[in-house]
Order: sequence, then structure tokens, then C-alpha cells
Amino acid sequence: MPELKNTKHELFAQNISKGLSEYESYKLAGYEGKNEDSLRGSASRLRSNAIVASRISELVKTGAEQALVEITDVVKGFLRIAGADLSDAFQEDGRTLKPLKEMPRDLRLAIQSIEVDEIIDRESQTVIGYTKKIKLCDKKGSWDSLARYLKMFVEKHELSLSKSLEDLIIDSRKSE
Repeated sequence: MPELKNTKHELFAQNISKGLSEYESYKLAGYEGKNEDSLRGSASRLRSNAIVASRISELVKTGAEQALVEITDVVKGFLRIAGADLSDAFQEDGRTLKPLKEMPRDLRLAIQSIEVDEIIDRESQTVIGYTKKIKLCDKKGSWDSLARYLKMFVEKHELSLSKSLEDLIIDSRKSE
């Protein structure tokens, strides 16, 4: 379904799909009323309009699909980093670093930095070799993030109160 022809209806639908209340969405769309109650009633009627409701459903579905793609991309990134094998960066002799283009794509994406230092002969002042350092992104952090996403860990938080829960409830009721 394309955007609604009525701009205010479209803005209302977009704001609802973003999680705003009917009342907030109605006001942000540019509607005005005598008082808050009349605005809330009008917002409710607009939301029940079949065309507007259909547009809201479409926007919510599109937003959910986009969020799923983003989550999938993040999880794939964590897996790429967590599973990176540094041995894939070296030639068969185990000492010579492969050119970047020859390294597997997943490994290249998991590399945080590469440093190359020249080794210079003191007498002749010529380059006699190189020291190459490869730093991968935090593998442990990636595994931890994946485990948290998969809810493999239960995080516990301690809370210490100077007053009992009963006293806090009584105090809150007094302030009303």
C-alpha cells in the first residue's frame, strides 16, 4: 500500500507504527482539538478507520522485517568474529602472511588492525625484513554477546535498600 494521500493520516500511521500512543500520534500529525478528551476520542476513531489501520499494519510489518534483518546481520557479524581462524591469514609455510585479497572474507572482516614495521640493517640502512602484526576483533566479547543474545547466561543484580519494601510503598502512598 502506498503512502496515504492525506498527509496527516500518513503521519498518524507512521507515529503509531513507531510505538507512540494514539494521542501523541494524533497531536504530532498536526491535529488540534478543544481539549484532551476530544483529541483522544478523535485519535481512537482515526485509528479504527480501515484504510489507516491497514497502513499502520503495513508499516509495523515492514519495521519488524527491517529489525529482523538488522538482528540477523549483527548475529552473523558476531559469528564471523568469534569463528575467525588466524591460521587462514598465513601461507602453507605458517610464517608468510598472505596478501589481504587472498585471505578469506570472513577473516578480513574480523581483522581490527594490521601493523607493518620495517626491519632495517644498522650498517647498510637497508630494509632486511618486516614485522607484521594482525589484531583480530574481540573474540571473547563476540562469544559473550552471542551467548547473551541466545539467553545462555542469567544475569543477577543485587539490590540493597535502606528501607523495607513495605515502608517504601507506604511512603509512596503518602506522597500521592
